[in-house]
Amino acid sequence: MLVIFPIVFYFLNTTSFPQADTHQMASDSGYVIYLVKISWHTGIIFRTDQVDRTIWKSLNDFDNYNYVDVGWGDKDFYQTPGFDINLAVRALFMKTESTLRVAGINRPIDNYIKFTDYAEKLILSRNEYDRLCEFIQSTYNLKNNHSQILSEQLNGAVKFYLRIYSGFLTILPYLAV
Repeated sequence: MLVIFPIVFYFLNTTSFPQADTHQMASDSGYVIYLVKISWHTGIIFRTDQVDRTIWKSLNDFDNYNYVDVGWGDKDFYQTPGFDINLAVRALFMKTESTLRVAGINRPIDNYIKFTDYAEKLILSRNEYDRLCEFIQSTYNLKNNHSQILSEQLNGAVKFYLRIYSGFLTILPYLAV
């Protein structure tokens, strides 16, 4: 079983994927998210003006952004600039603490998407969109009803939050949504 993880890890980080055509579905209605892969990061992009702030309360830290890119990962690996092989191995094979990463985006989404390794546009119903936002809000580790920021990068455009879930394969809870 452990042999498969290095293979998947290698594949995800060395393979080029086709780009999503962000203009193709412009006439479709619904609530848009993008699944993206950028180097080691895999995330979900949301339009902030589509988010119900009574559901995803912690998104208020990003009121000045048009989009947010959300991802989860090992607390130490994710916040360390560059690539650290020891932290990567530890993140893959050991139970570790994790973090929620939220990055604000203000440039046109087409411009952002073209610099990703992979992007897929999905259109959700309002109920599906709200359920996903509700799940994300539930992963914040709140103290006195406030999300706990571990660190910030790029003058606060990227924030790392303490998460409730932690451990091996930290992405599994959101795959079940």
